[in-house]
Amino acid sequence: MFVNFSNVPSQRWDEKEWKAVENYGEVVDFPFPRPESDATEEEIDFIVKISVRNILAKKPDVVLCQGDLVLTYRIVKALKEQGVKVIAPVNVMVKEEVMHGTRRALNTHFEFVKFREY
Repeated sequence: MFVNFSNVPSQRWDEKEWKAVENYGEVVDFPFPRPESDATEEEIDFIVKISVRNILAKKPDVVLCQGDLVLTYRIVKALKEQGVKVIAPVNVMVKEEVMHGTRRALNTHFEFVKFREY
């Protein structure tokens, strides 16, 4: 089983991403939590504990973990301590454009290359 623990649902993956995970069997999406900016250490610890418990309950072969940097670090560390393979996507920027209008914003497009193990 492949657990996608990120904020990009697998339904939005491209063909390359699906090809990279095809040997793991079922893909299960778990949305990555978005902690409040003023979250306490205790709240962060609780999020990590619950997230790791829920992921381990699925008995995954591999976990894609991508989200808030501090949570990602702590969750990856906890999963690896349990012997779980944890990966992150490797992407390259393929296009960057400045959008004009009432507000100026940068629109950046990335392309998936591969997964890399933590």
